[in-house]
Amino acid sequence: HSATLVFSDVRPGKYAISLIHDENNNNELDVNFLGIPKEGIGASNNILPRMSAPKFDASSFLVHSNDALVFEIKIKY
Repeated sequence: HSATLVFSDVRPGKYAISLIHDENNNNELDVNFLGIPKEGIGASNNILPRMSAPKFDASSFLVHSNDALVFEIKIKY
C-alpha cells in the first residue's frame, strides 16, 4: 500500500510529519490497555521511539523557499 500527499505553498520553516493508518475508520488512533498503538503509525525521518510518541526535533526537517521535498515514511504496525 502507498499514499501520496502534496502540500502546496508551504512557508519556509521547520516542520515534522506524523501519521496514522486508521484501519477501522473511527477517526482515532486505537491503542491497547498500555497505550501502545494497535494501528499503523509513522513519522518523518522514520524515527519512532519504542515507548513514546515521536519527538518533534527528531522528526523535523527544514523547508526553504521553493523546495520540492519527497519523503518516504514507513508505517510501523
